[in-house]
Amino acid sequence: MTKQQAIDLLLEKGYVEDTVGYKMYPEDRYFYKRTTGSDCLCNEKPPAFGVTLTSLELNGKVHDSMTMKIVAESVNRAWVDTGYYAMAYDVLNELSTMEFTILKSWEAFN
Repeated sequence: MTKQQAIDLLLEKGYVEDTVGYKMYPEDRYFYKRTTGSDCLCNEKPPAFGVTLTSLELNGKVHDSMTMKIVAESVNRAWVDTGYYAMAYDVLNELSTMEFTILKSWEAFN
């Protein structure tokens, strides 16, 4: 899957691109979508899935990578960062399974 195909799929699945937030690399693309899980303690809203698409050039070769996670404050006032990282874009074909797994992990902290 190309980076553009990954972007198109995320937008089709209801993700919104964040164009003003922090980027580690200028080529990064960041997307988010609110969950239906337990509220985050800090803002009393369900946490959001965050997906970052990255392309890095190392030794003359471009490497694409993706992270997907939830970062939120749990009921015991501890911040939780749970998700997947260093994935190829092709795993987005399993997006709903990934969302389910990360959400269940978040719920375990609440």
